[in-house]
Amino acid sequence: MRYLLLLLWLNIIFTLNGCNVPTEPRENISDSFFRQYPKLWPIAQERMENAKIKLHSINDVRNLQNEFITIWEVENFEPTIEIVFARGLVGNCKSAAVLGKWSLNQVGIKSFYINLYGKNQYPHRVCVTNNYDLMISNN
Repeated sequence: MRYLLLLLWLNIIFTLNGCNVPTEPRENISDSFFRQYPKLWPIAQERMENAKIKLHSINDVRNLQNEFITIWEVENFEPTIEIVFARGLVGNCKSAAVLGKWSLNQVGIKSFYINLYGKNQYPHRVCVTNNYDLMISNN
């Protein structure tokens, strides 16, 4: 019931404010991030491999998402999954959506991003499964 209400709410927002499904980032932020912090690349890879080993079901996805810590970002950028793991699962809604999409993909569930817009508000990004059964957000 809760998911049905959430999907109804999302549908109303899309109708009133429109939605935007982003494509590939214009610049490769991952390359510039790891050029600036080269020692974080192996750490990110190790954390990703450890997380992959633990991901087998949707409950494992929930557990991983519960480890995510939301912060307000001063700079607005398009994070990659490597950056999310390099930063220790800390970030804003975009990072949470990236983690959600990656972890869902690990258990065989296809998903996509949706940006939610409001008047005088920064866009809020969520990850939604292709069948609209699940939504992942940073809160």
